[in-house]
Amino acid sequence: MKHTKLLLLPIFLISIQSCKDLSNPIIPFNDNFIYPLKIGNKWNYNASSEYSNITPDSIKYLFTNESIDLQVSVTRDTILNTIKVYEMKEEGYENSVLYGYYSNEEEGFFKYAYNGGGSSVLPKTKMLKRFIYKDYHFNSISDFINQQIGTLNLSKKTNDTIIFFEQPRMIYSYPFEIGKEWIFSPNIVKINKEVIGKETVYTTAGVFECYKIQWKFDFNLDGVFDDDFIYYEYVCSKGLLKTIVTMKNIKITSEENPDSIGHVDLKYERTLTGSNF
Repeated sequence: MKHTKLLLLPIFLISIQSCKDLSNPIIPFNDNFIYPLKIGNKWNYNASSEYSNITPDSIKYLFTNESIDLQVSVTRDTILNTIKVYEMKEEGYENSVLYGYYSNEEEGFFKYAYNGGGSSVLPKTKMLKRFIYKDYHFNSISDFINQQIGTLNLSKKTNDTIIFFEQPRMIYSYPFEIGKEWIFSPNIVKINKEVIGKETVYTTAGVFECYKIQWKFDFNLDGVFDDDFIYYEYVCSKGLLKTIVTMKNIKITSEENPDSIGHVDLKYERTLTGSNF
């Protein structure tokens, strides 16, 4: 009888594990992956900002952690400079809309151009004039990132103005391989991207096997990538699953004190909450 119980125990444990796996399966990454640029595809994201290490204490009242929902969709295909591209529309806070024009090619996933009134950003922090980081002035982390990747504030342009990159930006290099690195932007700020590993990521949209990609920034072009600006992307079978950005020692200004009233660390996360495919 004891032998029977001992035999049944591992079978019982295996059955429990199997049920657990079936109820929460990991969606694998396809080795033949290309970004899902199909007209009508939609992604819903939640974007949040958390503030920490706020100094001095007297300015803590100015900061509130923030969260908004964004939607990205593939709206149409079109021809730009003889290249067939797909238009991706991003909608978010205060009806802000940004259009990007992308193409899947043999070497990778490229961005050729963009237009719109600026990216979907989180609300401006209470009563603050600007953030300052590495001598760059900005109102939100999206604003800051767009400065670095070449997306200008187009609010004074007409809605149909399309801005072309001098060279298309390689968003992802195909095929995905751990250790692969490529130049994203060689301009005022040097930006490289590197596939640094694979991880399983749990979200409300599902559990996905992802490639983890690090953005590497050299703000002063001294040949050394900065370690106080940390930027990771997680790419899965659905496309971009998650973004995590950490900025340390950001200078805070006000209208009365344009140089500085204190410092703060900022963590930004953008996570897929659902898609229609």
